[in-house]
Amino acid sequence: MPNVTFVNAGKTVRVGALSNLRRVALGAGVPLYNGLAKLANCRGAGTCGTCRVHVEPAEGLTPPTLREKARGCTGPYRLACQAQVASERHDLVVTKMEGFLGKGKQPQAS
Repeated sequence: MPNVTFVNAGKTVRVGALSNLRRVALGAGVPLYNGLAKLANCRGAGTCGTCRVHVEPAEGLTPPTLREKARGCTGPYRLACQAQVASERHDLVVTKMEGFLGKGKQPQAS
């Protein structure tokens, strides 16, 4: 089973293949939303873009969904509510960046 490390929270969680990153984060008590996004988000529907995270390695996740592509979330930037662990071959490192939509240059302070 792969490990998912949430850099901002300093937590590592063991998960199975096809685990959803948003559910894993929230289950582990890891905050995914910055500022007002804590109140104004789509609750995992993939429509708001506020759960955007940086994930390495990108190949450790299933391919981006249409909702992610519409928000420009491909490669290492993904929507946690849409991204799933692809297989048990890769440990993942997830970082939440600054800004309402998580598009900042610096990691969000814990």
